[in-house]
Amino acid sequence: MNQLKINQQDFEYQSFVICDQKFQLELNAQKYCGEILKMISPHCLLVRDQQGVYELSFYENAQGLFVNKQGRVYLVELPGRQQASSQAASGLELLSPMPGKVFKILKDEGSAVKAGEDVLLLEAMKMEHPIKALQDGIVEKIYKKVGEQVSVQEILVKLKEA
Repeated sequence: MNQLKINQQDFEYQSFVICDQKFQLELNAQKYCGEILKMISPHCLLVRDQQGVYELSFYENAQGLFVNKQGRVYLVELPGRQQASSQAASGLELLSPMPGKVFKILKDEGSAVKAGEDVLLLEAMKMEHPIKALQDGIVEKIYKKVGEQVSVQEILVKLKEA
């Protein structure tokens, strides 16, 4: 049994197979199967599974591996993974997972946030990507304004513990 975390929830995974454009993943004994229809870019696939046809994009930063499925972003953490800073590791710094621009700021400085709550929206690859709080806290500093460009692993928001 292998362990991983998705959005701070523990999972056991059994297998991940890619063979002849097909994949299978078992999370907590539930199977997910599908087919890779097209590689759109090195970080984006067009896939088909039980839920239909959609793009699946991947990006990584100091917080972990992010998987974007139909606008919903999942943070996947594997055991033993090195993190860039203790602030990012603790979830107090929210980093840009990819280059893009700030589309909308959803929380003001001083606002309380809950883990999993959207703090801002990043626009990249013609899609909106929510940047979520990884723990409960207070928005201490927002480093960017709407319309500003950001690079990978750039600090967007700093939280402080509530």
